[in-house]
Amino acid sequence: GILMTSGALDESEAKGREALAIRRAIYPPSDRAVAITANNLANTLQAKGQPEEALALHQESLDALRAGLGPEHSRTMLARRNVAVMYTVMGDHERAKEASEALLAVYERRGDTTSIEGARAYGTYGTALAFSGQLAEAEAPFLRAVAITRTRLGDHIYTAERLRSLLGLYRAQGRRAEALALAREAVGVYRR
Repeated sequence: GILMTSGALDESEAKGREALAIRRAIYPPSDRAVAITANNLANTLQAKGQPEEALALHQESLDALRAGLGPEHSRTMLARRNVAVMYTVMGDHERAKEASEALLAVYERRGDTTSIEGARAYGTYGTALAFSGQLAEAEAPFLRAVAITRTRLGDHIYTAERLRSLLGLYRAQGRRAEALALAREAVGVYRR
């Protein structure tokens, strides 16, 4: 946590590995403590540019949470999203798309598509589609993510982040005027 955000990535990795070894030794594999520690170490390794090991740890976290808390618990859903994001980071766009579709399907089945986590799921799916070259198809999930965050949070950093994702898509599609308008809107949100 603090070590990673302060930029002490080597120390964060060493302490994370030590903590995970301890937790694996004293808790069952499905314990939430193992899952959270694996997730934290995965975030550090991702920041250090080690996506393969980060993905394996995110998957371990997901497996533990699925077994310990159930497949649709909010913490499990966050872990599912982390795995989908890692596939995108690694350039495995087909698996990223599959994982984000599965994540979004759970939110839709639960009727939880207007929560902030639902918005993040739409954003993750949009990103997977965009990176797989399906730019036209990516617009709808990005628009949905923006609409949810605007409704739920108004002028908030999450809203600005969703706007930035949509403007990236518009830029990639050559829709410069629309991208510029979204950039201005996002900057306005950041300034408030």
